[in-house]
Amino acid sequence: MNPPIELSASQMTTFMTCREKWRLAKIERLVPVKPAIHLVFGQAVHYAIESFWNGDSYENSYAGAAHILEMTDQSLLTPLEIKRFDEMWDSLPDILKVYWEEREQDVSAQEMVETEWVQTEYLPGVSLTGRIDRFTKQWELFEVKTASEVRPQTWKKDYKEAALRDYALGLYNWYLCRAGMVPCSIQMEVILKPYKDKPARLEVIDLNEIMYYRDRFKQQLKWVVSEMAHYIRTYSRVSPWPMAPKDICVGKFGPCEYLPVCNHGRTDKTMKLYTIREAA
Repeated sequence: MNPPIELSASQMTTFMTCREKWRLAKIERLVPVKPAIHLVFGQAVHYAIESFWNGDSYENSYAGAAHILEMTDQSLLTPLEIKRFDEMWDSLPDILKVYWEEREQDVSAQEMVETEWVQTEYLPGVSLTGRIDRFTKQWELFEVKTASEVRPQTWKKDYKEAALRDYALGLYNWYLCRAGMVPCSIQMEVILKPYKDKPARLEVIDLNEIMYYRDRFKQQLKWVVSEMAHYIRTYSRVSPWPMAPKDICVGKFGPCEYLPVCNHGRTDKTMKLYTIREAA
């Protein structure tokens, strides 16, 4: 009998970007020791915003976010990465202040905040899972992100195009529709970090196109879930899996975190940068 499979939107995105990266993370369960500073900072901001919507004070929310940053091991970071990490940390109070001021009046209007869901048996033996950032009593679906305005003329267009290609909001919209809570609006809240002489600010990107492509998303979802289940059940002992095109291996945040072991194999040198993920 095949073991049960549970898939999330982030897994789908990783799988479609580079199947070998997905295999290293989910089947071999390798975890890079070197922290991804942009991911860590995003997690800290996300923690603080979740605390905000749950009614916690600014002081407690900030303290929890700062604790996540304090626990980050910086010993493997380069001097440039440490400098950038410190700059992000310095921007945290301004980022949270902007969000608090913009959204303080909306606290009581939320239906869901950081709500986990599971759709069992989407396909035989395959369940789908996700975590909705925010869903209001007016049936508005929100996802929150942090970003840097490094290209003032194009960042918003680029960010929207990337969000529409991502599986997260499409999957959450799909789940809410199945649960009888059809969203009437889908938006992404992007908190822009301070940049040069520009202060932090909150920008909202309309992603209502997702609502008009629901039928197409259902087809895409069935295809990618079927493909992932096939690979997991057929090739779990095979390596490597198909890899990303070379130009995708280095993105806006730097090289893929699995690139050393992907390129050079399990040498003593590269494996010092990885641990084995423990089962939940």
